[in-house]
Amino acid sequence: MKKLLGGVALLALALGGYAQAADAPVAKPPVGKVAVAGFRAVDWSGFYVGGHVGYGWSQVRGTFNDVSTDANGPFDFPVRGVLGGAQAGYNWQFGRLVYGVELDASWSDIDGSRVDVNPNTEKFKTTFLGSARFRSGAAIDNVLIFSTIGLAYQQTKYTVLNAVPSPATLSLNSAGLVSGFGLDWMLAPNWSLRGEYLYYVFNKRKNTSTLTASSDPTDFAKLDGVHVVRVAANYHFGGSRPGMMAAPAANWAGPYVGIHAGYGRSRINGVYPEFNDNGSFDIDPKGFVGGAQAGYNWQNGAWVYGVEIDGTWAGMSDDRTTNDPSTQKLKTTALASGRARVGVAADNKLLFLTGGVGYAHSSLNVVLPAATGETSLNSWGPVVGSGVEWAFAPHWNLRLEGLTYLFDHRKSLFGFTTGAPSVNGDFIRQSTVNVIRVGVNYRN
Repeated sequence: MKKLLGGVALLALALGGYAQAADAPVAKPPVGKVAVAGFRAVDWSGFYVGGHVGYGWSQVRGTFNDVSTDANGPFDFPVRGVLGGAQAGYNWQFGRLVYGVELDASWSDIDGSRVDVNPNTEKFKTTFLGSARFRSGAAIDNVLIFSTIGLAYQQTKYTVLNAVPSPATLSLNSAGLVSGFGLDWMLAPNWSLRGEYLYYVFNKRKNTSTLTASSDPTDFAKLDGVHVVRVAANYHFGGSRPGMMAAPAANWAGPYVGIHAGYGRSRINGVYPEFNDNGSFDIDPKGFVGGAQAGYNWQNGAWVYGVEIDGTWAGMSDDRTTNDPSTQKLKTTALASGRARVGVAADNKLLFLTGGVGYAHSSLNVVLPAATGETSLNSWGPVVGSGVEWAFAPHWNLRLEGLTYLFDHRKSLFGFTTGAPSVNGDFIRQSTVNVIRVGVNYRN
């Protein structure tokens, strides 16, 4: 679980079986299946190639010239920029379910830097992202909703300027995992337009203690996950072919309540204490989660729309002991969200995308020989995800979903602990929280 995917899509593998549905209005009964009329739908089968453009961002952390008290050694800053590239893939379609494989390559200008008090400049730049992914989705009319998961590769350089030598450069190239979700729209017989979100997980760290003459034994550089949003256009060889499909479809309309359990990872960046120590946090709270949800669905043929609220207890934690000596423990203890959902019903399955507003409660606890301190961090931000539900009985369904909470909430730690080396520049920042969970719902 160490490289838990950002919350968005360990879901493609869950869409098993043959599924069909239709577009006519669903009959009134609140549970069970209802017959629906046949309809003409796009066949997504075959090869395709295309290009994409988008925007990517990440957070980098580490230390440089960490020990010297005249240097702002620890760093934690964003990197962001545009990207563009190409993709190619192949789809297989069975009824309403669509499976596929895809390769892509993106050349990027995702970079960022900071100037410390020496002054030295520490700079990160990601120039390439690539992936090989499995895709699984559900088709309706000329629209395909999908989730995706696979292997990824990135090329990133870490550079220090105004030191000896200058520039001093280190490669952070690495392989990792990627997941995401999106929507394809067949706008012409041979052409489709796509919008998608991808989250690349690399967690690449390198020791930089010998990079320059100013480097110290505790220095390091680390690239966490990379978020990407992009639009793409694809050419489908042979063109799209309409077909007739009809089947009974589960009726998902009405209220529901349920419970969930899963696993999460919370990325919390920051610095404490800043000088004479490995101040930059390089620990990420992780652990099990559990809670409850309630919502309401509306259904129009195979389209399902809904709203949902949830509350989650989180047992995510991690700690470190530094050479003060002090122990710092980071925890994320609660999550909540209010989200909209849109999905496609396929027989007794429902593939959905979801997005809304999320909340997280995290804390930092410091224990020193002569003092202790604790501070909390309450964060609000967007939450996105995707999932699949399976109606296994007239009133009951199982769910698998991934959620990514996109926070960027920073709080100063100056004066945080009395008599401790908490100085100006110390801070804590709640960043991304990734959760994968299973749930069971009772539908009235």
